[in-house]
Amino acid sequence: MTIAKLKAGAVFGEIAYIAKRTRTTSVIADGDVIALKIHTNDIDTLLPSIPNKLKDKLIEILVNRLEAMNEQVTRNV
Repeated sequence: MTIAKLKAGAVFGEIAYIAKRTRTTSVIADGDVIALKIHTNDIDTLLPSIPNKLKDKLIEILVNRLEAMNEQVTRNV
């Protein structure tokens, strides 16, 4: 089942990072891709302001995705 198609610069796994849970979804590329894997432990070793800014940005991304999903659902009702 395809939930979303991500574009260049997109992130995934952010829910697992923010909620401190195991990732629950997988990503499959349908073409060439370059991906950067960042471990939570690596983020936690940075100055505290950096993980906080990262979390703020990831929450913003999640809110935007949720709003887009809500719009899509209301259009299809």
